Amino acid sequence: MLPRTTVFIDGENLLARFEAMLATGLEITSGTKYSPGRFVWHPNLSSIILRSVSRICYYTAFVASDDGIFELRKEIAEIEYGRKEAQDKVQASVVPFVFKKEKQKSKSKSVDINLTTDILRGAYTNGYERAFLISGDGDYVPVVQDVMRLGKQVYIGALSSGLNRELPVVGDHFYNLDSQFFMNPPQPA
Repeated sequence: MLPRTTVFIDGENLLARFEAMLATGLEITSGTKYSPGRFVWHPNLSSIILRSVSRICYYTAFVASDDGIFELRKEIAEIEYGRKEAQDKVQASVVPFVFKKEKQKSKSKSVDINLTTDILRGAYTNGYERAFLISGDGDYVPVVQDVMRLGKQVYIGALSSGLNRELPVVGDHFYNLDSQFFMNPPQPA
């Protein structure tokens, strides 16, 4: 039996790093779903390492009215991925956690706080055996260490742009996501 896996995506970090790399002139891969200033997604994120994904949680913050926040949540929730239940493959939707922020250029703490709370809660309540964190933010290093101390496996994936140097070495395995989103990305040093 495959371990149950929950994917936790810091969408705010992923989008910022994606847009920084895009600004260098890199070409986006086929299948990438990109809404400028809102979110980025690639279908391979759900299958890059895991066949037993039970849930994908996408955390982000956005400057908008309540209706604008709802529309972004709806757009993210329309993203589907295949997951395995027993012997069957079923479709599931990405679960959006969209928080309101005041200024476009500011980084929201709501994303980091809520993602941290959820990943720790899941570890303590045995909500998963394996966590897959998608973020290049070094603020998650202590969280990853705590989750691993509880006996859970933690896989980490991130883009190379702005990647904290500790993240590739702190978890059970690290995945560079550059080639998922970009054609011919430069090789990290």
